[in-house]
Amino acid sequence: MNHEKHYVCSECGNVSKNPGTCQIDDCTQQGVALHECHCKNNKHESIVNQFKSSDENQEAEGSKINLLDLDSPNP
Repeated sequence: MNHEKHYVCSECGNVSKNPGTCQIDDCTQQGVALHECHCKNNKHESIVNQFKSSDENQEAEGSKINLLDLDSPNP
């Protein structure tokens, strides 16, 4: 795909020439609308990285877990 408009899944990077939804069976975004992209290098950085980085930030914030050592005699 050259410089023409195309559509990309923000999760798996699936590319389509036509608008629609992701059709990849094992993608968590299957059935979710593809995002319009106009990239020139086929890396789709404005789509894939934008959504991945916001997801990674949310995961990092949500992963603050307190662990308890149940084998320790001191609670």
